[in-house]
Amino acid sequence: MALSSGLYLTLPTENKPATEPFNGTLMNRLENSASLYLRQHANNPVDWHPWDESALDRARDSGRPILLSIGYSACHWCHVMAHESFEDPETAAVMNRLFVNIKVDREERPDLDKVYQLSHQLLTGRGGGWPLTLFLDPKDLAPFFAGTYFPPSPRHGLPAFGDLLERVSDWFRDNRDAARAQNERLAQAISELQRTRQQDLPALPDVIDPVHEQLAARFDRHHGGFGGAPKFPQAPLLAMVSVLARSPGGESESSMLRQTLEVMALRGLRDPLDGGFYRYTVDGDWTIPHFEKMLYDNAQLLPLYAVMAATQENTQVDALFRQAAEGIAGWMLRDMRAPEGGLFASIDADAGGVEGGYHTWSRTEVSQLLGADYDRFAAQFGLDGPPNFEGQHWHLVQAGRSDENFDASLRTLRKARAQRVAPGTDEKILTSWNALSIAGLARAGQALQHPDWISAAGEIMAVIQKSAWHDQRLYAVTVNGVHSHPAYLDDHAFLLDAGLALLQAAWDDDLYAFLLCLADTMLDQFEDQENGGFWFSASDQPVPMARLRSLQDDATPSGGAVAISALLRLAALSFESRYLDSAIRALECGHDDLLRQPLAHASLVTAMLDHLQAPPQVLVCGPNPALAEQWKAAISDIDRVNCYVVPPGAALPGLSGKEKSMDETTAHVCHGTSCLAAARSADELREQLQQSEGGLDNNDA
Repeated sequence: MALSSGLYLTLPTENKPATEPFNGTLMNRLENSASLYLRQHANNPVDWHPWDESALDRARDSGRPILLSIGYSACHWCHVMAHESFEDPETAAVMNRLFVNIKVDREERPDLDKVYQLSHQLLTGRGGGWPLTLFLDPKDLAPFFAGTYFPPSPRHGLPAFGDLLERVSDWFRDNRDAARAQNERLAQAISELQRTRQQDLPALPDVIDPVHEQLAARFDRHHGGFGGAPKFPQAPLLAMVSVLARSPGGESESSMLRQTLEVMALRGLRDPLDGGFYRYTVDGDWTIPHFEKMLYDNAQLLPLYAVMAATQENTQVDALFRQAAEGIAGWMLRDMRAPEGGLFASIDADAGGVEGGYHTWSRTEVSQLLGADYDRFAAQFGLDGPPNFEGQHWHLVQAGRSDENFDASLRTLRKARAQRVAPGTDEKILTSWNALSIAGLARAGQALQHPDWISAAGEIMAVIQKSAWHDQRLYAVTVNGVHSHPAYLDDHAFLLDAGLALLQAAWDDDLYAFLLCLADTMLDQFEDQENGGFWFSASDQPVPMARLRSLQDDATPSGGAVAISALLRLAALSFESRYLDSAIRALECGHDDLLRQPLAHASLVTAMLDHLQAPPQVLVCGPNPALAEQWKAAISDIDRVNCYVVPPGAALPGLSGKEKSMDETTAHVCHGTSCLAAARSADELREQLQQSEGGLDNNDA
């Protein structure tokens, strides 16, 4: 279905009145929105509405189609289209006359973004992005035309936005029947994509072998990463590669991961002044980014760098990875921390309406700031070469690893940069992205022995529980202490995963009880009870066109895949068969997707490995917490072990009926519902783990 191409051929060019003429009264309703992105458009001369029943009723009553624009506050090209078109009075007048105009923050309403991104792909045959621009039939809210960015004048094969508005309106008025017929086909196509069939789980080689082959085919051997420009970190894919790298036969993946993390830390994707990573680079060698920084990228990269730092033997490389991890954690906890304790969503690409103005430098400025240190700094960070940003300025890109210490110079530049007009920060607290951060901080804190990161993760978890969990319901967004938007699958799955990571770092009975409640809520509201798997939106939340499910990753991991992995771990911890059954049913539904496109379903591959190669679970219990932590540390070099240090009175089935003593430290190695006899020394614990790699005998239960 590539309607857009056909539309350009058939759209009439004459201008005719809309179904109901615009009455000339401007009513931009975004001024009081909690969303920064919506407020950024509050002063547009466009008659913008948020997505709500009032706006939808206005469209239905007038018969005018909806112009739906979806973006987010840190999006560079969203700003470009806003400046070029939405701030232009003439373009706004056409929009107001012909359409009911609705703005959506994709971070607040990922349910809308997902269904309309999928619609864009089906209509155009191309991937979408932001800004996403769609024209909807007011009757069924189905898009009859879709695109992304449109320029103010024709260029790069794209029509002028103002001209497009006239032509789309005319076509819709004159072709209602054709539009409705296409909408039905679109709805049918989306419905077909939601169908699942349960199949027996594949054998391990059927999962691993295609992954090895496709990773080798897509890996950029020159610059690291997978694919070409624009270059994204693809954190969920890197997380899967990290699992394979620590598995037998994973030498190739280990090399890929090490090279990718090294190059990303050295080159233009990372801000050397504050330690945060940008969202992507426009080129294939990680040099020039669009300058937005997203919490979710940094949250996912943090544990990858920390684990790599903890497992490297080369001290120079280890120092680079440790520096990258500590830079990310520092950026998150220093620059993104809200006064109430949660983490903000993102930092804008632009500052003062200029892209790169906050981050790029001139030689003269750096020379004046650094004085005698300039020459060696310039050689390391590319200032001795030609300008790399728009032919005029320099974005700092390291030449490679160096034994020299540039910390003082970087602090000087950071202090000077702070005097510039800073990019805006989107201060909403997103439950899902904070959950990724909790998990990242907890896992990285364990890997690099940073107890302050673990404490921060616990504090953020407490903030989310207080602000986003009310009356047994989770909410997706918190702004200035006010929660909104019932949470989606990602919020529940990521928070469940984060809680389990935090329990491994520091046990808390109340948190364990909350996770059981959260898991039950997730299954009740999101599980497809008939077919297995998980819907993205809750059962009582209306969504246009269709309720979606997807196991495919994007910049964040698939919520469905994370739910599977988290439920497998929670089932092992709680011995609750409902969690295990739901996870296996979801894996059976994802069989076809995984085998057809394994790299697009990297988190599902990880979840499948979590089941087919289930890691052992260790419960260390005793009256001496310090000794129990020593036992845990003694097995930290054994990969893929879920270890919890729990108090003697913990109500865990894995301890029930076992030898428990208030006077001695013991450890129980469990695999599924089978557990070995208690180990009474760290050496005995290591021996049990090494002997039970293939699983435990049921007679040990």
